[in-house]
Amino acid sequence: MAAVENLLRVPRSAIIELLKGKGALSVADLAKALNVSRVSIRRHLGLLESDGLIRYEEERHERGRPRFIFRLTEKANCLFPRAYDDFARDILVQLEDQFGVDALESVFLARADKLIEQLKAECAGLTFDKSLKRLTQ
Repeated sequence: MAAVENLLRVPRSAIIELLKGKGALSVADLAKALNVSRVSIRRHLGLLESDGLIRYEEERHERGRPRFIFRLTEKANCLFPRAYDDFARDILVQLEDQFGVDALESVFLARADKLIEQLKAECAGLTFDKSLKRLTQ
């Protein structure tokens, strides 16, 4: 419940949105983008980290303190809609509409041939059991 309450707070949502768009940002970058103090950003980052939504990495330089760079975790990435299957379906419909069923089948056959060649190369020299395990992966 606490994680949901934290997400609903505007600054934390804004931090998550910024990290999604930019990939990785420092406390200074986040504070500047949101026009709030670094102390405020650190407080929000601490809560987001305790909820498992962000992680940080140290970026060391020759002089001075290390800089901490924040990124979203996979858990946070699940908060964003993923419409890959809808997108792929729409592309396939568009291909069929524009170029016909034969062109679409040709694309699928070419893709299948490419996958078969990749799998043959990966399984070359493997035992039957190892090849079977690789194919099931």
